[in-house]
Amino acid sequence: MDKDDPKSLIEYRDITLNSKSPSFCGAKWGNSTIWLHSGKTTSCHHPRPHDIVVEDIEKDPSMLHNTQHKMERRREMQTGVRPKECQYCWKVEDMGPDYVSDRIYKSLQFTPQEMRKWAEAPHTERVVPPTIEVSFSRTCNFACSYCNADFSTEWRKDIRKNGAYTMETEGGNVFSIDGDKNNPYERLSDEENPYTRAWWRWWPELVKGLRTLRITGGEPLMSNDVWKLFAKCKEEGHKFEVGLNSNLGAKPALIDKLIEASWGMHNLTLFTSNESTAEHAEYIRWGLDYDYWCNNMERVFEESNIRRIVVMMTINALCLFSITDFLDKMIEWKNRYRHKSIGISINFLRFPACQSLVVLPKHIRERIAQDIEMWYHTNKDDNMLNAMEKGDIERLINYVRVVEQGHDFHDHDKSANVRDFKRFYSQYDIRRNRTIEVFPQYFLDWYNKIELTNVKN
Repeated sequence: MDKDDPKSLIEYRDITLNSKSPSFCGAKWGNSTIWLHSGKTTSCHHPRPHDIVVEDIEKDPSMLHNTQHKMERRREMQTGVRPKECQYCWKVEDMGPDYVSDRIYKSLQFTPQEMRKWAEAPHTERVVPPTIEVSFSRTCNFACSYCNADFSTEWRKDIRKNGAYTMETEGGNVFSIDGDKNNPYERLSDEENPYTRAWWRWWPELVKGLRTLRITGGEPLMSNDVWKLFAKCKEEGHKFEVGLNSNLGAKPALIDKLIEASWGMHNLTLFTSNESTAEHAEYIRWGLDYDYWCNNMERVFEESNIRRIVVMMTINALCLFSITDFLDKMIEWKNRYRHKSIGISINFLRFPACQSLVVLPKHIRERIAQDIEMWYHTNKDDNMLNAMEKGDIERLINYVRVVEQGHDFHDHDKSANVRDFKRFYSQYDIRRNRTIEVFPQYFLDWYNKIELTNVKN
């Protein structure tokens, strides 16, 4: 099967996944994201994290992944029920039969034998996942607008200094806390943290079948545990792929350390995030110096042993106004650094819903869709774009045009999310010494007309 061919992906969905069940996804078995500083996990980056029971991991460290919550979702998938927490994929698939959701991409990394075994096994069976993502710390030098204090210590500083954001929708829940309650283990040593203890107890079993280990944060380069893990992988001579999420905005000494460490790793992939340019990017991703990020990207291309770099684009309402400039930059790098594998991955922001692109009015979204469509028409024959990337861009164009409802977990109408869009960024500007006026006038004409209502505390 050609994994870069959209038609082949649809065949894979129908033959390999839907033949087992119309809601089957291998990620519920074979993939895990674990936050050791908060004691939470999820099956991929779309569902919300849920608690790992301490008593369970003390008996069996594999329960870091095999929680009772995941087992119940596995049962739903085996019987054809769509888990509510997976609505990101269902929303894409409901756009039409030719749309490929992330459950297909995430399932592709597993063998047919693994998929068959998981589909037929009891949903309570313990699984050692071949792919795993781990976070040791929420320490981060960025406070991106759509992030929160559970995943960023810079966000923690904002909340502790300025108090809660006043919001109407569920976004107010995450923009009101400093994250300390949800990260009770972050200041404990490895010996004191029950989740870190369980991780290292599980490690000898985990690495036997591990194919991909992904390290996330916070900003992982700022975590001592990450460098400990790097050293351990090198010392033990593991051949599996190690993926590192980094905003590439850390101090120069840490970028130097990453470049040096890459030469001792067997197979290191870098994942970094951006989706807009210059002042737009710096507005959305507070803490980002766009020129510094570009310079560090080029250092990775030129100086490191990192052969695969993936830029993760999180599509939100504000990034769309310079997204074609950003895509131009990606094409430039793809052409200049042909000795590296440089990819883009397009994902849609689902939470907080008030920052999703669906808050934008129809006339702005259509204008943006036309801009992206024009860019795509000019660049679609460039062999620097692979079929999967082209499919992502086509999906983006249609998503901008078609999808009307965000990914709320509560019943908020769209008008409430629109009001909270303005309510949030009005407060954000004051707290971060920013101005939303860096965005185009036609957007500001709409933004300034949004009328706010009082919010009951």
